[in-house]
Amino acid sequence: MLLVGITIFVSATMTVKTANEKKYSISVEVYPGWNIISGVYPPQQISSGSEIEKEDIKAVWFYSPIEKEYIQIYPELDKTRLQDYDDEYVFSSSMWVYSEKQGTMLYDSIVYSDFPSLETTQLISGWNFITITSEMEGKSLNDLKGSCNIERAHIWYLVDNYWGTISLDSKIGIESIGMGSVIKVSSDCNLGEGGSSTTPPPVLPQ
Repeated sequence: MLLVGITIFVSATMTVKTANEKKYSISVEVYPGWNIISGVYPPQQISSGSEIEKEDIKAVWFYSPIEKEYIQIYPELDKTRLQDYDDEYVFSSSMWVYSEKQGTMLYDSIVYSDFPSLETTQLISGWNFITITSEMEGKSLNDLKGSCNIERAHIWYLVDNYWGTISLDSKIGIESIGMGSVIKVSSDCNLGEGGSSTTPPPVLPQ
């Protein structure tokens, strides 16, 4: 399935809670089973008034693009394997979240500063779990690729549980902010608007 956009699956918002802290309030619709959303640690983050409570969340996993493996965040926080990562790196990524029911989950981000800007968002060769932020709204992955050669991009179709392919020309809608996608790049790189001076020139002819 080739998507013309990524706004048709869920409704999500991600807004600055306080100007001083730059802490984000996130509202996202989750479905029974696996969801990919902005990083969350349920015991600390789920807000009062959320339809989805921490008891409804059964598992949260972070994907490490460096180790090429999943690391458990909840219910057992794998502190040993996470000790080399700072919270901002982990929780600005999107994660797999398993919910027992459908509903709106309200939670505050752990990231107290701005989410990394596009120009400072480094991707590692292979698969990366990316949070869709307000900075990406109205742009396509081709607009945001910076120095990256994006080989593939996918979003998890929550209702029917399958991977949908994102066209690199698809425009990102406001409803997708706070959700996650997975992007495969050919080498280490940085996202950013337009091209990048770090992109190497073409090779000489053979």
